[in-house]
Amino acid sequence: MHARSPKNFVLEERLERYATAIEVVPSAYRGRWAAACAPAGGTPFAAVHLDLGCGKGSYLVEAARLDPDTLFIGIDSEPVCIAYAAQAVCDARVPNALLIPGRADDLARVFAPGELSAITLSFPTPFPRKKQAPGRVTQVDRLLEYRGLMAPGGTLTLRTDSEPFLDFSMAQLAGAGWQILWTSAGLRADHPEIPASEYELKLSQEGARSLGLCATPGPEPTGEQVEAARNVPQSLFAYLPDDLYEGSYIPHGMSWAVETFRNRRANAARPGPLADAVVADRRGLTLLVRNALFQRVRLAARDQADELGDIDVEWGFGKARWRRVLDAFYEEHEELLTDADARSTAYFHINDADERDDHVWHVQQVFADSNGDHDFSIMADVDLDATQAGDGVVFSRYRVGVIEDLLEEGR
Repeated sequence: MHARSPKNFVLEERLERYATAIEVVPSAYRGRWAAACAPAGGTPFAAVHLDLGCGKGSYLVEAARLDPDTLFIGIDSEPVCIAYAAQAVCDARVPNALLIPGRADDLARVFAPGELSAITLSFPTPFPRKKQAPGRVTQVDRLLEYRGLMAPGGTLTLRTDSEPFLDFSMAQLAGAGWQILWTSAGLRADHPEIPASEYELKLSQEGARSLGLCATPGPEPTGEQVEAARNVPQSLFAYLPDDLYEGSYIPHGMSWAVETFRNRRANAARPGPLADAVVADRRGLTLLVRNALFQRVRLAARDQADELGDIDVEWGFGKARWRRVLDAFYEEHEELLTDADARSTAYFHINDADERDDHVWHVQQVFADSNGDHDFSIMADVDLDATQAGDGVVFSRYRVGVIEDLLEEGR
């Protein structure tokens, strides 16, 4: 779950206002969360439940309300989400919930072995491309780390809208020695006792079906098990269903891949493509590039410089550069729009003049700001050969900022 601050939202003020629900030095409580967070003079909490990637805290608060004897700890890497979740905890006055700013790869510093009774992963980012796979919270090495933190009989519950991500995660769980307790293709009907998050409800309105599983640590995995999990296909495109979601909901982050595969299948059925064509599937490649750029617009609209930097560091545009661009944008504009008009071809441009000679497209995605200035954009070249050979867009000369400055740089 990602969010950006709306108009008149001052992050530092919000974090300070709800600081009583936020622990900024969590390592100080490692191994003693249940006792240290118990009400004054009260008995320690019976269990500690981690909500990893808690978003705005709607699941965290409701779960804490339903189980007052358990301490619920929400972790999220996005400061805006921590601020919203902390407000939700304070407004609901649940004494058994708190927030920690942090990442999934830092849990051993926060929790001692055997300290967690449960971990919940609510609609984590699936990172569909192969090179993004290390960032998935269900990667086998992450799951091995979680094992060491679990109390006997502890559970890990995953909820998602993506069958490919669920299938990948099941292979990783097997490799890390977790035993599946249950799986569900209709979580709301099968397990109504699990509170729904705000993000889950939003997806359901778009036609998504909540999928899920619950697992517990089994016998210690062998080296062969772990290696087998590392060697399964890492691109989620390998787990797409044969019907390519024809006539049904497409999981978030997978639409451009599904459309590309549909076009490839259609083209394969047609006789006689030109042997010297640089682009085999022009419509599919255009959609691929367009969706890749608009993914960045959506993240920019949520002020997610860190995630943008993770995506674009390969093209030389890391977190610090994205942070400077977004700070400059929001100093001039109240909002970055992501509606249907912002996604239209009025803001997306392809110059294919060098397609045949250099096998590149020159592309631009203009930011649709609320003031109507349209003065910021992404500009890049697309390596057509590398993009068509891989599972994602390969950029070069990638840059983001004020359009006049970008044009000057390109001269």
